Amino acid sequence: MHLKLTISQIADITGVPARTIRYYNQIGLFTPSGVLENGYKYFSVEKIEELRMINYLRHTGLFSNPKISDYTRQLQIHLSTISEQIEHLQKSVISVEPQMHITEIQIPVTNVE
Repeated sequence: MHLKLTISQIADITGVPARTIRYYNQIGLFTPSGVLENGYKYFSVEKIEELRMINYLRHTGLFSNPKISDYTRQLQIHLSTISEQIEHLQKSVISVEPQMHITEIQIPVTNVE
């Protein structure tokens, strides 16, 4: 079961006013994780960091949507690059593991004195 936070709960946790969160939602900057049966929007715990990042960007002067979108795009490119590197490293591990097994084979050593 995933924890579902209301706007007021996420506002309390992050220090971002509920009114600001509603505004971010209205302009499509910060969207809820879903909507409950009663119509209330809810946010997952993972959304806390996203809201904190938006708030940080606002305080650094990068708040306008295009700048945040550019920043988000750059983060996505960076994440993609990291994912590709991880995939490459995993393939390297797969190719090195059999070689490690070969070196584990005991080769008789004769004592030369």
